[in-house]
Parts: sequence; C-alpha cells; structure tokens
Amino acid sequence: MTAAYGYFDAMGSKGFTIIEMAVTVAIIVIIASIAVPSFREMILDNRRAAVVNELRASLLLAASESSKRGRDISVCARKSAGVCGSTSDWSNGWITFENVDDDVPPVIDAGEAIIRDTAYEADYFKAQANVAGVTVRPFNRRSTNGTIIYCDSREGDETRAVVQAFTGRSRIAKTKSDGTTYSCS
Repeated sequence: MTAAYGYFDAMGSKGFTIIEMAVTVAIIVIIASIAVPSFREMILDNRRAAVVNELRASLLLAASESSKRGRDISVCARKSAGVCGSTSDWSNGWITFENVDDDVPPVIDAGEAIIRDTAYEADYFKAQANVAGVTVRPFNRRSTNGTIIYCDSREGDETRAVVQAFTGRSRIAKTKSDGTTYSCS
C-alpha cells in the first residue's frame, strides 16, 4: 500500500514517541507552575480592589446623599440584613442609611431609610476598623472619621485601608502617615 491512500509502511509511520510526549508534558508542567502563583496573586488583587472600591463608593455615596438631603448619612458595619453591628468587624459588609437621630455608634431605627446594603461572605478577607460606623454630615459640619482596613491571606504590603476624614472625604491608603503598613491583627 502506498502513502497516497493514507496508509504508511513500518519505516515511514508518523506519530509521537514516548520521549517526545514526556518532554512536552514536562514543558507544560513547568509553564503552569510559573503561571499559577501569578494567577492567584491577580485574583487576590482583583478581589481586594473590588471590596475596597465598593467601600469607598459607599462612603462617597454617603457624602453625596448628605449634601443632597441635608441630613446625616451613616455607613455602619453590617451584622445582618438591615442591622448594624456594634463591633469594628466590617467583614460581613456595610450599610449606608439616613441617620435621622444621629446615633453614635450608628443604629438603624424605624423610619430611617436604608440607601444601600452591601453584603459580603467573609471567607477570603477580613475588614477591621477603629469604628463601628462613620457619619457624614452636610453643611461643612464635622463628620466622624475612621479607618477601615482590608486584609487577605497575604497581609503586609498587600493590606489596604479606606480612610474617612472628618471633612467627609475618603481615600485609599497602602501605608499610614508614618510610612508603616496597616495590619488586621
């Protein structure tokens, strides 16, 4: 039989040898072992960015709504749906609401409108703060300040903080004003 009909004789056969296959698999394993840790870091970076940006967006929303409504707007640590927590653990999320009676720490009472309820499953990060909630006040009145720190399994240089100033402005920080990193411990 000839090669023209798709058949090959023993001397002209095509295919992979076991050595060629082993070399190919080894190369794939080496490339994967280099890529997987980088991919994990990228996932952790994106998760951190999403949570920190969402928190800052809620604080900016509070400032905007405070100016628009002419009332105090609070952002508090979330204990459960529609309920503020009284601790500094923000890992379950946070609630933005109109704090009519100006509770300190902020508590959602009957008749106070919830503007946004942001919930998180705290399985891959920890968020701690030096306050149970912050209140943004209109008309250049002094707002409460605080720092909410985001930590994941990496800690150290990968920790971020959302810092709320008494002026009502927030910012994202990698380090404290003295240059040291934030810590969740």
